[in-house]
Amino acid sequence: MSPYHHQFLNFKSISLHPIQAADKRTFNTISRGDSPIEVPNGKTTTCILLTNVLYAPLMGATLISISRLTHAGYAALFRGNTC
Repeated sequence: MSPYHHQFLNFKSISLHPIQAADKRTFNTISRGDSPIEVPNGKTTTCILLTNVLYAPLMGATLISISRLTHAGYAALFRGNTC
Protein backbone atom coordinates (compact mmCIF):
# COMPACT_ATOMS: atom_id res chain seq x y z
CA MET A 1 0.00 0.00 0.00
CA SER A 2 1.27 3.44 -0.84
CA PRO A 3 0.19 7.10 -0.64
CA TYR A 4 2.54 8.16 -3.44
CA HIS A 5 0.49 8.56 -6.62
CA HIS A 6 3.54 9.59 -8.68
CA GLN A 7 5.25 6.22 -8.07
CA PHE A 8 2.54 4.19 -9.82
CA LEU A 9 2.89 3.12 -13.43
CA ASN A 10 -0.81 2.55 -13.94
CA PHE A 11 -4.07 2.74 -12.06
CA LYS A 12 -7.25 0.74 -11.94
CA SER A 13 -10.13 2.16 -9.94
CA ILE A 14 -11.49 -0.09 -7.20
CA SER A 15 -14.32 0.18 -4.71
CA LEU A 16 -13.36 2.03 -1.54
CA HIS A 17 -11.76 -0.44 0.82
CA PRO A 18 -11.21 0.60 4.46
CA ILE A 19 -7.90 -0.36 6.10
CA GLN A 20 -7.41 -0.10 9.86
CA ALA A 21 -3.91 0.84 10.99
CA ALA A 22 -2.23 -0.42 14.15
CA ASP A 23 -3.15 2.84 15.90
CA LYS A 24 -6.85 2.17 15.07
CA ARG A 25 -7.04 4.95 12.44
CA THR A 26 -8.93 3.99 9.30
CA PHE A 27 -8.06 5.06 5.76
CA ASN A 28 -9.37 3.97 2.37
CA THR A 29 -7.70 2.50 -0.66
CA ILE A 30 -9.19 3.95 -3.83
CA SER A 31 -7.24 2.30 -6.67
CA ARG A 32 -4.49 -0.18 -7.42
CA GLY A 33 -1.60 -0.40 -9.83
CA ASP A 34 2.03 -1.38 -10.27
CA SER A 35 4.91 0.40 -8.59
CA PRO A 36 8.66 -0.05 -9.14
CA ILE A 37 10.86 0.25 -6.05
CA GLU A 38 14.61 0.27 -5.46
CA VAL A 39 15.71 -2.18 -2.76
CA PRO A 40 19.14 -2.65 -1.20
CA ASN A 41 21.06 -5.61 -2.64
CA GLY A 42 24.47 -5.83 -1.03
CA LYS A 43 26.46 -2.74 -2.01
CA THR A 44 24.04 -1.87 -4.84
CA THR A 45 20.29 -1.65 -5.33
CA THR A 46 17.88 -3.67 -7.43
CA CYS A 47 14.67 -2.43 -9.01
CA ILE A 48 11.69 -4.71 -8.52
CA LEU A 49 8.14 -4.20 -9.71
CA LEU A 50 5.42 -4.48 -7.09
CA THR A 51 2.13 -5.45 -8.73
CA ASN A 52 -1.43 -4.78 -7.58
CA VAL A 53 -0.25 -2.20 -5.06
CA LEU A 54 -3.13 -0.48 -3.27
CA TYR A 55 -3.21 3.31 -3.46
CA ALA A 56 -4.28 4.95 -0.19
CA PRO A 57 -3.69 8.72 -0.35
CA LEU A 58 -4.07 9.30 3.42
CA MET A 59 -1.40 6.79 4.47
CA GLY A 60 1.79 8.22 5.94
CA ALA A 61 4.24 5.84 4.24
CA THR A 62 4.47 2.92 1.85
CA LEU A 63 3.95 -0.50 3.45
CA ILE A 64 5.38 -3.57 1.73
CA SER A 65 4.31 -7.10 2.62
CA ILE A 66 7.30 -9.39 3.12
CA SER A 67 5.08 -12.45 2.59
CA ARG A 68 3.98 -11.10 -0.83
CA LEU A 69 7.63 -10.46 -1.74
CA THR A 70 8.67 -14.00 -0.82
CA HIS A 71 5.65 -15.42 -2.68
CA ALA A 72 6.90 -13.56 -5.79
CA GLY A 73 10.29 -15.27 -5.46
CA TYR A 74 12.22 -12.57 -3.61
CA ALA A 75 13.89 -12.87 -0.21
CA ALA A 76 14.50 -10.48 2.66
CA LEU A 77 17.26 -10.72 5.25
CA PHE A 78 16.90 -8.87 8.53
CA ARG A 79 20.09 -8.34 10.54
CA GLY A 80 20.62 -5.82 13.31
CA ASN A 81 18.64 -2.72 12.43
CA THR A 82 18.61 -3.27 8.67
CA CYS A 83 16.77 -5.26 6.05
